[in-house]
Amino acid sequence: QLIIRPVRNNVHETNHQSESRRSNMANPGAGHEYPPFAVSWLKRDVLLFAASIGCSASSDLHFLYELHPNFAVFPTYPIILPFKHTDQDVVDFYGRSGAEPIPGVPKFDSRRVVDGERKITFLRPLPVTSAGREFEVRSKVVGVYDKGKPGSVVETQSTLVDRRTGEAYAVVQGSG
Repeated sequence: QLIIRPVRNNVHETNHQSESRRSNMANPGAGHEYPPFAVSWLKRDVLLFAASIGCSASSDLHFLYELHPNFAVFPTYPIILPFKHTDQDVVDFYGRSGAEPIPGVPKFDSRRVVDGERKITFLRPLPVTSAGREFEVRSKVVGVYDKGKPGSVVETQSTLVDRRTGEAYAVVQGSG
């Protein structure tokens, strides 16, 4: 059973994360924090994202047309920022997926990783462009779980933060 509970500063954790936080000694890699990295996006990026996930002009025009009076970023957009960084061109997904190893954990072959689940906590609306702001993603390993022959599950948490103000916009938790 999955239980979600508040921890602090509007951040929530599941019972699995709470257990792994308490058992860092038995869970290599748990608590490892990756260096923060800058991310940015343009209106073009959010328009392409909305179109690529199937938004339609008949029902989702406010995600597809930048001159719409209620133009907005589709809420799941923060999921791609750990791969995009500040790039304005096509991103090497596999290169970014396994760029930094987790201490105490064997290196994963990113071409064989299956995305398990994602949970997003929206803390404030994302601006339609990052221009004029300095956003960064702060990521950490929540836990690494050995599943035997099928492989391992890595649980991570990434927080999109305005570096200047410290305000968090979204928290993405995932496993794979």
